[in-house]
Amino acid sequence: MSEKAITNAILKRLKGLGQCYAIKLHGSMYSTRGTPDILCVKDGQAYLLEVKQPGKKPTAIQEQEISKWNGAKAIARVVTSVQEALEAVLGSL
Repeated sequence: MSEKAITNAILKRLKGLGQCYAIKLHGSMYSTRGTPDILCVKDGQAYLLEVKQPGKKPTAIQEQEISKWNGAKAIARVVTSVQEALEAVLGSL
């Protein structure tokens, strides 16, 4: 499954949760390099999800950005599936 397909499946599932808003963050010349793919807010908590295909790893810049988001008290994770995204947002399922 492509990264785009995984991202779309995650967004579809997150948008079906109650009290949840999720969007795809698109990179551009105006955005910060390494910004995670998905921004989700559920019950007042911000989640940033970097989507990767299984077996793929984030770049050093992506890891730095994830660390910055976590340092700001958001929850930022690398996910490879809908299940991992739900675990990041909802806790252990």
